Amino acid sequence: MNFMCNDPKSGFIGKIVDSTPELFHIKWYDQEIDLELNPHGSFEEKVTKYILYCEGIYNRHNLQKNGLHIYYYPNGNKKEEITYMNGMKNGIQINYDSNGFIYSKTTYRDDCRSGDQVIIYSDKMTHERKSYVDDMLHGYNEIYYSGKIKVKIPYVYGIKHGVEIQYDDIGRETMRYSWINGKISGVLNEFYPSGKLKLIIDYKDNQVHGNISVYNEEGVLIGQKKFRDGIEITS
Repeated sequence: MNFMCNDPKSGFIGKIVDSTPELFHIKWYDQEIDLELNPHGSFEEKVTKYILYCEGIYNRHNLQKNGLHIYYYPNGNKKEEITYMNGMKNGIQINYDSNGFIYSKTTYRDDCRSGDQVIIYSDKMTHERKSYVDDMLHGYNEIYYSGKIKVKIPYVYGIKHGVEIQYDDIGRETMRYSWINGKISGVLNEFYPSGKLKLIIDYKDNQVHGNISVYNEEGVLIGQKKFRDGIEITS
């Protein structure tokens, strides 16, 4: 194998497999090295295997990444693929596990997450959908199980802000409460499977501040306590 370039920072060895007047297509390889006894009775390193690490398109003049790049596991399966423009991620980054299962897709613009991100958990039943603006969560972060929504968490430029809603296994609302600038504030409502109100808690700046009220399924108040700044008022 004739290698044409190397990367002293990573130690990978590259082979130019195609080129145009403006672009290079380079495959980068890691090396598997063993010690071998030479005729002089001493050991020396010998490359026994070249392992493809990644391949991609580069600008011929400054070697900036400029096109599709694919990274690989040692078993040869894809690990990640993403398109670059002028050295920055632009497009959808796809990540794979070592068996080829896609576990995340993330939209990038100028090296920042911007748009949707979908993450699939290892159980392959749970997935998470996020929305980004300029690398900050912005919009609803939603978690699903078996295709049914479990929770919706609101974000505004990286800070929880808005109404969070939680659901049971068949999509019924079980709880809702408000975030204001990253803190739970306002009224938390919890519901019975029937949809009737079960619990009301007053919050201020992440602390219970006001009443905790408990209701039975007929809507009758069966218990209540008062709090101030997270401390129960007993008298």
